[in-house]
Formats: sequence, structure tokens, C-alpha cells
Amino acid sequence: MREKKSAGLVIMVCLFTLIAAKVNAHNPNNSRTSAVSSIVVLKENERIPGNATPIESMELEGNKNATFRDVLEEAKSQARASGANLIKINRHVKRSAGNPSDKLNVTFYNVEDAHAYEHEMTWQKYRKLTWDDFRGPIPADADDITAAATFCGIGFETNTISTTNNDLRIKVYNTFYTSHSWVRPEERNDRVLAHEQGHFDLCELYTRKLRQRMNSVQVNVHNLKSTLRNIYEEVQREYRNRQEAYEQETQHGVVEQEQLRWQRILERELSFTDALATM
Repeated sequence: MREKKSAGLVIMVCLFTLIAAKVNAHNPNNSRTSAVSSIVVLKENERIPGNATPIESMELEGNKNATFRDVLEEAKSQARASGANLIKINRHVKRSAGNPSDKLNVTFYNVEDAHAYEHEMTWQKYRKLTWDDFRGPIPADADDITAAATFCGIGFETNTISTTNNDLRIKVYNTFYTSHSWVRPEERNDRVLAHEQGHFDLCELYTRKLRQRMNSVQVNVHNLKSTLRNIYEEVQREYRNRQEAYEQETQHGVVEQEQLRWQRILERELSFTDALATM
């Protein structure tokens, strides 16, 4: 009988999102409190849960020196203050030639077990993956000895800079896709989950590396895209190679001693780069 293996399916996402917000960035600390009070966000095309209780609605409008994620973080801050745990984006008007600022219309809700409606999540120090985060269907072409698969990726976005505004803001982030990540019901055990957590930990580690490199580079309106693209592709190669090494050396999580060794390595590297978690 062959032992089933885990498999981390990794997505790298690159976004040049030239949008902004008329609010200050809100960066909650990586603490147990922020993990407990994390806010679920539903996009325009996602339905509101039937048992959700509305609290309040508001408009957020952008300015030239912030990104869309700054606006969203401010919305999350406002939601926490109002006692909400879910945000529904009703309308997102992106900036354009005729619309100089990014605008969001949102409604805050309170709903029981908000994370049940979460399609995407970011890495958090005190929130480890659980099997409830693996909600995707098992692909028809999945190898029958594969126990589970993690879909996660790294992305970044910038505000708009010009010859008259060179105040560049870069947001680097990662995403775990709950609706694509999957597990076979009979393989829901601690060993497989620990291996999948390792894939997400690697995603966070290289998010920090990308954040550090992008925030230390000098760019202008003429070389912004090419410079950031080159940095992104460099980190992408390193990231893919590291994920492949993790799979090969642990034999997809089957070799227990190698899995434990990698867990210690990742714990040490994440601790060493903790200052880059919210840079």
C-alpha cells in the first residue's frame, strides 16, 4: 500500500493596480487579538449570507498617495470599530481619466462564523491553517495518491506616480485561496496539514523577501514597471525553487524527519524576518 503524499500547488500573482485611497493605511499588528478580529471581505459578485445582520454602510474615496489595499484596510479598521466581522463591497469605482480617485461603497455586517464565507485569506502569525480552509473540489485529473493541495500566491500593487508625484507606495501581500485548496476526506490528519502549512509559510517568507527588495529600490515614472517586474520575476524563481526543494526533500510530507527539519527551518526564518511582516 502506497502512502499518500501532500502536494502544494503554488500560484504567483503579480498586480500593477494603479489605484489609490483618501485614507491612511491601517496595519494591524500580528497579534492574537488581530487574528481573532480578522474581517472577511465579500467582493461585488459574492452573495451576502442570509443570516447576516447589517450594521452600517459607508463610502471611502481615494487620493493619489495610497493603494486600493490601503482603502480596504481602512474599511476593515472601521468595521472592527463598529463590531462587524464581514464587509460587503457593494460598488468599486476604479480610478480613471475622468475619475481621479478610487471609490468604495461598503456595508458592514455581523454574521455567525464569518470565516465560513471566506474565499481568500492572508497569512497570519497566530492563525494556522485548518482543514476548514480547504473547501475546493478535488480535480478530476488529480493523482490518486495526492492527499491535499494548497493554492496560494504572492501579489503586489502600487499607487500611481507621475512626473509631478513620485511618492511611490508598494503593497506586497499573499493570498490563500480556500475555494481552490482541497483535501481528500480520508486524509484530514495532522501530518498532512503540517505539510500544507509549510507551503503557506514559504509563501509568507517570500512575500517578505519581495517586500524588502521592492521597498529598497529606487524607481521613477519611466522605469517603475520594468524594475518591479524584474524584481518580481527574480523572487518568483527563488520561491518556486524553494517550494520544489521542500517537496523533494520531504517527499511531499511523507518523510517525517525531513518534514520536522523543514518546519524548524521555516519557524527560524519567519522569526528572523518578523520585522518584514508588515513593512
